[in-house]
Amino acid sequence: MAIGRSHARLSPTRVPQISTDLFPARQKVIAQLVNAINSKDLTGLSEHFLDGFVSKDSEGTVIIDGFPALIKGLSEIFEKFPDVQIRVDGCIGVGDLLTHSEHIFNFADGHTEDWIYVYKFSGVKIVNWHGYSAKTS
Repeated sequence: MAIGRSHARLSPTRVPQISTDLFPARQKVIAQLVNAINSKDLTGLSEHFLDGFVSKDSEGTVIIDGFPALIKGLSEIFEKFPDVQIRVDGCIGVGDLLTHSEHIFNFADGHTEDWIYVYKFSGVKIVNWHGYSAKTS
C-alpha cells in the first residue's frame, strides 16, 4: 500500500457538519464549572447541565447519576480537600465533544493528579462526561 494522497473523497452530505460557533460558548461553560469548583461555589451550575447528566469513568461505567449526585460528590470532595484547585491545561472541541486536560493540586498530602475529561454537549449544556486519570504524583 502506497502512502500518499487518496483519490477517494468524502461527500459533504455524508460528513456531519461541525459548528465552530458553539466552541467558545462551550469553553465558557467549562471555565465557569472550573471557576465554581475552585471557589467552592456550586450555586447556579445546574443551568449548564441537561436532565439525566451522568459522569462516567474510563470504562464507561456510570459513577455519578444526575446533577444532584454531582453536587453531593463535589461537596464531599470540598469537605475532604478544602484547598484543592484545578488548572485546565488545554481544550479541544470536535462536534458535540469537548475535551480538556486538567491538573489538580493543593491536596492536603501534597499529591497532584492529572486528568483528561471528555464532555458531551447538546447545544451549550453538558450531557455527560468521561474522566480519565492520566497521572498521580
